[in-house]
Amino acid sequence: MKEGVLACDLGASTGRIMFVSIKNNILKLEEIYRFKNEPYEEYGKLKWDLKKIISNIEKGIVLASKKNKILSMGIDSWGVDYGWLDKKDLLLQDPYCYRDERVNSVIEEVHTILSKEYLFKETGNIFFKFNTLYQLYYDLKKDKNIIENGKQVLFIPDLIGFHFSGNKVTEYSIASTSGLMDQRKRVFNLEIMKKLNILDNIFPKLVEPEN
Repeated sequence: MKEGVLACDLGASTGRIMFVSIKNNILKLEEIYRFKNEPYEEYGKLKWDLKKIISNIEKGIVLASKKNKILSMGIDSWGVDYGWLDKKDLLLQDPYCYRDERVNSVIEEVHTILSKEYLFKETGNIFFKFNTLYQLYYDLKKDKNIIENGKQVLFIPDLIGFHFSGNKVTEYSIASTSGLMDQRKRVFNLEIMKKLNILDNIFPKLVEPEN
């Protein structure tokens, strides 16, 4: 039985589980399981089926464990998207997909508060209408369920990691896609968040990738 780690690589159209091992100083990657990952529509909004994603990851873990000893698992995904937890740390609703057009109604409003030039200078993120900051601004302004019941935000890989480990953190490299990070200090830019009425406590502890 080989020893190694699992790499869970989630894309915005497919996901795959890879078994990674080292033998004689040679790194070997073996694809264990691949699955489709597509958003679904609910009341005119595009969302990710998180239960389905997790179920497919679990299938990959089971398949990998039949002939390998799994030491740990790493999770990566597309950027910017996230899920909301309620006060009991339960998923409030399926995460919105970055392809959803709900944020179109608030982009101009955001830029009356903070210019594109200022945001790029502070965060290093170029303008995309699906950046996390626009999504969060919309959520906290127009989504009644989130306004009333949302307590914390986890980016997609952090959300899945929380499901499997119970460890609730915000990993830096995925957070850097949000448009909310201070590119110089590698922390959340509290000035940007304050101006957009995004509370600084909605994100769990920020950690580096190795943690």
